[in-house]
Amino acid sequence: MERLEIKFDISEKGFLDIYKNLSLKKSYPERTITSIYYDTIDLRYFYDSEEGICPRIKVRKRFYNKSKDYIFELKKNDFFNRSKISDNSIQDINSFRKKYAIKNFLYPKVKIIYKRKYYDSLFGRVTIDSNIFFYRLDMNENCIQQSNLKKTILEVKNLNVKNKIFMLNKVNLNDERISKYCEAILKFYV
Repeated sequence: MERLEIKFDISEKGFLDIYKNLSLKKSYPERTITSIYYDTIDLRYFYDSEEGICPRIKVRKRFYNKSKDYIFELKKNDFFNRSKISDNSIQDINSFRKKYAIKNFLYPKVKIIYKRKYYDSLFGRVTIDSNIFFYRLDMNENCIQQSNLKKTILEVKNLNVKNKIFMLNKVNLNDERISKYCEAILKFYV
C-alpha cells in the first residue's frame, strides 16, 4: 500500500491550534537533518520532479545531528508506488550509483539543513521542519552560496487514503506540493 505524504506550509498558522486539532503527541526528540542532494549535470531529476514525470528518482546523502555517519538514500516514484532505499554501507556517490544501477553520473548540487520535530497523531506520523537553510555546492561538496526558505513545513505520513479529506478539514489548510530540494534548485540554478 502506498504511503500518503501530505505537506502544508504552516508559516502563517498558529502552531497551538494545529497541535490541538491533530492531537499531536511528541514521538521522538527533535534533531537537525542535513541532506546533500545529487543530480545530473543538466538537473534531470529536478526537471522530472517539477514536471511530475514518472518514474523518477532523487538521490541524497543524509546526516543526523552532528554525526559524521551518513546514509545514502534513493527515493523512487512511479505511477503506483513510492519507495525509499537507505544504505549506510556505501562510502561515495559512485559506489552508490553502481550498486543501485543508476546510469547517470551524479554531482552534488545542494545541501539542505533544517530542524525536524516528530509527532504521532490520529492521522499518522507528523513531522514539522523549520529553520531551513540551503547551500549551493561545488563538485567537492563545498558550500559556495547560501539562502534560506522562510517556511515551516508540516508533513503527515499516512497509509489511510480516507483520512486525507477528514484531516484537511480538521486543520483548515490546503495541502501543497513542497519539495525542499526543488525549492533549493530554484533558488540557485533556475
